[in-house]
Amino acid sequence: MDTLKEIEDTSNWSKGGGQEYCSLCNEREVPLCRTKEGKRCAKCIAYELKAMFTKADIITWTTSRFKEILRTEGNLCYRLMLFGIIKDVLQIVSKGNPADVNELLIYIVWNLGYTQPHPLAYEVREAALRSCIALGQTILPILMRIHEPKPWQFYANIVLAAGSIAPENPQVKTLLEKAAKSHEPGVREYVLRTIASHNSTWAKEIFLPMLYDSDPSVRTLATKIASSFKLRPITRSSSSQLPIQKQVTQMQLFNKNQIKSISPPPLTPAQKQIATIIDNSYNNDILKKLYSHYIYHLFSEDELAIKDMSTANKSKKTDLIYILTTIYSNKELFQKLLDSLPQDVRQTLNLLVWQGGEYNAEKLEKMFNSRIVDENKYSPSIDNNYLLFQIRQIYSYHSYHDHSRYFLYLVEGLRKLFKQHLIPPKEYNLIPIDTIEETRFVYEDNERILKQLKLFVAYIRQGNLKTTQNSNKLLKNSLKQMTKYCHIEEFYDSQDEELSYIKTQLIAVFLKNADIRSLNNPPELLKELFDKFFSGQGFVKYQLRELLFHIKGDSSYYDTYENREEKVRQGLFNLLRELPQERWISIENLIKYCFYRDIMLEIVNKSAASKKLYYNVPFTNKHYSGYERAEITEEVYNNVIIVPLIKAVMFLCASFGLVDIAYTLPENTDFKEKDHNYLCIFDGLKYIKLTKLGSYILGKTQKYEVKFEEEKAQVVMDEKRLIIHLEGKDMLKSLILEKIADRLGDNYYRVDYRSFLKDCLSKKDVQQKIIFFKEQICSNPSPIWQEFLDEVLKRINPLKGVPSMRVYKLAQDKELISLIARDEVLKSYILKAENYHLLIEANSLAKVKKRLVESGYFIDNI
Repeated sequence: MDTLKEIEDTSNWSKGGGQEYCSLCNEREVPLCRTKEGKRCAKCIAYELKAMFTKADIITWTTSRFKEILRTEGNLCYRLMLFGIIKDVLQIVSKGNPADVNELLIYIVWNLGYTQPHPLAYEVREAALRSCIALGQTILPILMRIHEPKPWQFYANIVLAAGSIAPENPQVKTLLEKAAKSHEPGVREYVLRTIASHNSTWAKEIFLPMLYDSDPSVRTLATKIASSFKLRPITRSSSSQLPIQKQVTQMQLFNKNQIKSISPPPLTPAQKQIATIIDNSYNNDILKKLYSHYIYHLFSEDELAIKDMSTANKSKKTDLIYILTTIYSNKELFQKLLDSLPQDVRQTLNLLVWQGGEYNAEKLEKMFNSRIVDENKYSPSIDNNYLLFQIRQIYSYHSYHDHSRYFLYLVEGLRKLFKQHLIPPKEYNLIPIDTIEETRFVYEDNERILKQLKLFVAYIRQGNLKTTQNSNKLLKNSLKQMTKYCHIEEFYDSQDEELSYIKTQLIAVFLKNADIRSLNNPPELLKELFDKFFSGQGFVKYQLRELLFHIKGDSSYYDTYENREEKVRQGLFNLLRELPQERWISIENLIKYCFYRDIMLEIVNKSAASKKLYYNVPFTNKHYSGYERAEITEEVYNNVIIVPLIKAVMFLCASFGLVDIAYTLPENTDFKEKDHNYLCIFDGLKYIKLTKLGSYILGKTQKYEVKFEEEKAQVVMDEKRLIIHLEGKDMLKSLILEKIADRLGDNYYRVDYRSFLKDCLSKKDVQQKIIFFKEQICSNPSPIWQEFLDEVLKRINPLKGVPSMRVYKLAQDKELISLIARDEVLKSYILKAENYHLLIEANSLAKVKKRLVESGYFIDNI
């Protein structure tokens, strides 16, 4: 609360500049407020205040309190907080008197003109403006009713809000026409920003005089916006005497005879699909610009088959769609269009087509050192050379400032269509490597998994894996014990705890979720397991997303109705089958191969990921210690979700001998988690190679010949005593014997009830031990052993509960104890009385209670 008071007090604000700067954004030439947390600029304060309230914080507030704050004389800090959740405010108030909602809307509008001498005044107007635009048609009548020319900031914001909400509304048009003649340059600039994206006759009539505005800033802005109208300003000497309508006619985008009204011949079914995609991708204004900028001067009417088409007054959009469909569906015509594009546009097209359909406009501008997007805050426009692409604006709320980013994109239909005409990148195919670069580690399984698989399964079946109570994750100590006992060769021999027991964990979690019925043939067992896994017919509880160890957040978002898990498993199966047998492939090649061929690997819905999930990074502000959440925007989704998933699955496959891998310690130069030098623990992967075993498991080959002899020790069971002798070496049998017996010496074991039942926590555990005993030690035990096993089963749960009995403890009351001992009625119903405890049948409780009440005892707890 003290900080809010500091912000409200204008005496705590300095002009900024010089050595002073905002402690969050480092901005200098702005007013700064001195707070306990450091110096803050107005924009940073506004951003922090906007995020402070949620609906839950204000649910109990009264309408009068909302009114008091939203009035122009109310508390600025609280006002900025409420503007951040204005829709929630109105929803709460609407449950009462509807007239109160209307009054609050009026207060919001009046804040558009808040000009009090406070450094936060501009932020208040901006917040009110965003609120008005967000409320849309709900607030438009009030905007049109109370707009006033003074102060000019109020008038300008009214114009911008109304023009953003309903530019085609006749009343709004009239408002814009009137505002365009305002004596205030600031108002005229806001009119220009409002109409910048409306390439229509009425907008041009408003716009044209501003090219010759008396104010230089207005003229500069008008000239800049002129490109979006495809207008070439006429020199004053040749046109200043012409009527405005005549000037507009001279500067029209098209000659009326240039675009013909087409009566096209019937489109083929394939062309109809393309026409639908074009119709959904471009509005009529963009189609006109495309025609004027690219097509009109490039293609002849003969090429487009429109030579004999009528110029009757038909739908121009339909005509333009037909022309563009003709080009997009013809490889030669498309190539001609492609050849005419500037180099940077062709490069952008390849980026969008082959790398997911979307790219950050700012990065493109830096790449090509040219302006692509006119970042008009409310109506961004795109350079005419890039009209093939769409543009969208994304707001990021992760930084201290609201930061909007622009992205060029292609809708999926257009992207797939253009793929048919473009030359694929080299990595569109998998490129085998004869000699790989040296890496620190190379893991080649060499059938190790086939020797150990039975041991792994037995170890897990015996309940040796322990999990955390809350998250059900395997405990590190449990993984450590499995690694040691099963002699698992780990991927890393590292002191870094994060890199410990990776292979053990991958194996344990996978087999823990497997339904294994037979252990006879390890290659066939592995093939069966992975067939079930990739087909989605098994491993129901296993989720690939759990391989993304670096991802945190709410796991309840996962959209099971989309069958993402099943689709991704199938995508991975198809990917692995494309690997050449026993040839190295680089992980970079594999990743690009997935993206270029649109293999379905989106294990998480992109929208849900951006809202629900995150990974931890160190605070960007050095004043804070610890970690902050990095949001998973669509821009980083591939690098943060899909790439780690591909690498993790390759490590999983290596754990089971499907592939060999070459790798280093994990490192990632672009994304890092916490204080690590990597994002995920699999970031060290460099190369993969499909093994012969992998080819068999994936169905690429039909047979697999095992090259090793399985360990088979002879079990000798004493006929008179419960003693077992193991002749030879067999890790699996040794594991089972150590779980049911006490070691007497080298390869000698003694069995009794205590040893057999150790580590058993349930009846199922006992039964499982007997099954293992018969499967791995002796399937047809001699009488002494069978009697022992039968007796073990008989001794399960010797104590039976009696539901009809109740036990009660007497209070320390001598008279009560005496009464129980001598009263014949009570004695007839109490079956046992010892150490102040009574045993009573349930159907006798009422009678016992009645007798005690008659003796002066009140009872309501039986």
